Amino acid sequence: MLIPTPGSILSSLTSPSLHLMHSTSLSLSSDTLPSELPPPPSTLGFQPPPTTTLLSFPLITLLSYLAYSFWSKTLVPQKRLELSKSKRTGEVKQYLEDLSEGDEGRDVEKWLFSDWLNPGKKSRAVPFLKEAKWNSGDNPVLATMGILLIPILYETISRFINHQ
Repeated sequence: MLIPTPGSILSSLTSPSLHLMHSTSLSLSSDTLPSELPPPPSTLGFQPPPTTTLLSFPLITLLSYLAYSFWSKTLVPQKRLELSKSKRTGEVKQYLEDLSEGDEGRDVEKWLFSDWLNPGKKSRAVPFLKEAKWNSGDNPVLATMGILLIPILYETISRFINHQ
């Protein structure tokens, strides 16, 4: 084990690199070595990103596309099939039967699964759009759009009221 001596501590505190780090001016002192000077200003300008960074962008894009394709073309159809089988003969069917015959304290669950409890034609979620399969209240894109429109409408109305 090395034990520092007072001389080694003092020499490390007065080293040229420490002096350069704590100096506020770029003037050369007698103990500054030329190799410890900051780089010339021309190298501090624009520098293109490293090649590895440029090559990683298409790689990340490709991997993201492959992951999305696998999810949308393999996992989603597989899980939809499992769910439809379960709705016909499995756990989901039993759950829906229990829910439809159940207590009045499960109103939120009944509302959430109302499309499955009362099969039939659904009304349009957005009445002024055409009647299509995607125009339903359980479409996550329409639900997200509706949720995002709430603060936009609030802000628009509040600005309109404040400017009058």
